Amino acid sequence: MNCFWVKINETAGENPIIRVPSIIFTHLEHLSLIQHGLLKKNGTVKAKLTDNSQKGTQENPFIIDVSASLVNDLYLLKDIPYRLTTRGDTIKFGPVTGIMIRSQEELNLREEVYPHLGGILVSPSQFDWEKGIVTGEVYDSSKSRWVLKTVPLPEVIFNRSLMKKKKKVKLITKYQALGGVFYNSNRYNKAEVENAVLQRSELQKYVIKSRTVLDKKDVFSALSAHKKIVLKPVRSVQGNGIMFIKRKKRNEYLVYYYRKNKSDTEVYSVISRKKLAELLDTINFKRKPHLVQPWIRFLTYNKSPFDLRVHMHKDDRSWMCAGIECRVAQKGEKITNISKGGSVLSLSEALSSSSGVRRRALEEEVVDVCLKICTTLETNYPSECFADLGIDIAIDKRKKLHFIEVNFHPQFKGFQKISEEIYRKINCQPLIHATKLQGFKVDKKAS
Repeated sequence: MNCFWVKINETAGENPIIRVPSIIFTHLEHLSLIQHGLLKKNGTVKAKLTDNSQKGTQENPFIIDVSASLVNDLYLLKDIPYRLTTRGDTIKFGPVTGIMIRSQEELNLREEVYPHLGGILVSPSQFDWEKGIVTGEVYDSSKSRWVLKTVPLPEVIFNRSLMKKKKKVKLITKYQALGGVFYNSNRYNKAEVENAVLQRSELQKYVIKSRTVLDKKDVFSALSAHKKIVLKPVRSVQGNGIMFIKRKKRNEYLVYYYRKNKSDTEVYSVISRKKLAELLDTINFKRKPHLVQPWIRFLTYNKSPFDLRVHMHKDDRSWMCAGIECRVAQKGEKITNISKGGSVLSLSEALSSSSGVRRRALEEEVVDVCLKICTTLETNYPSECFADLGIDIAIDKRKKLHFIEVNFHPQFKGFQKISEEIYRKINCQPLIHATKLQGFKVDKKAS
């Protein structure tokens, strides 16, 4: 059956009945299960006469008569334009998608696409697991604003929040037990991701080999093997806690230590072995595991190192590259994060000194590597549903690629400075993917 646009007209009656235009009745008459979000209810389908103005399109939706008992039991919203489709023996009203966010701004970014998807986009604030419902902000496209509503548990929840681990695990466990799909549920640490990527032979040459640090002796051992190293927490965000160390002479070291805040960066022009040991003693390696790896000389732009943030997203069953941004370190700095003063360029700008042929070849290689990383992670974590991933790639002085890390809740504001179109696509694609996953077609206007 095709996917139609519909609006609900509530009718009196205790019996669970829906009346549909005769033009689609033959597709629905044999079905008795009606679904909205994760709520399902048995009901009866009947035909009704309609005029020819109803086309089942966004502009001219079919009017579906739904008995009050079904409206109440399924928490259907009468003022929301829905899509109607079937899956197996079930009639589905939807899509019903949830998004867990860190700020209202992140919610507002998605409202542009949702009128073209139909159904419900909800930002849950309160869950009722026994009733299978949530209360939260729902986007009302007819009023162009967010309103507080109670709706069914969404079929898909896209996670962009920073919940505490125990709370998140409890929520996901309950939600998935009811049949829900939770996007990007976990944030795997650098060591776990590196081990997964190394299992694929074609990717091994791109991985910067690292070692687990148990104490400061491991750091000095790495400095004996490599003149320059990077010490980084296994779990960190925005470059916090990363230390760059260069062995200048036998007992002299240059250290860049990026603490939590931009103003807390410490640079030691010359530091003795004893002072470095004292600095390393301030890190509790048992409580906060670290990795150590060779310090790769990144390609530079205006004498500042840069790396690539490659935003990958899921489209149906395939991975696609939404865009590539080059993050350039602030003058005199080693770390490229925007939060640490870095700036953003397009790939063509950053590689302006290279020929067009070389730029295209590098871009193709970057995308190919990232596609392989995405599929490798899916293979290694089969219970996960990844909607999008931010993959960081470095290019060294010889134009060789190096895999840095994967961000499971990637930030992408930098893309807004490169291309408003790419920025909007990154915002909307997870919702488009969620819509398709629920069995609803997506109009060209949305994609």
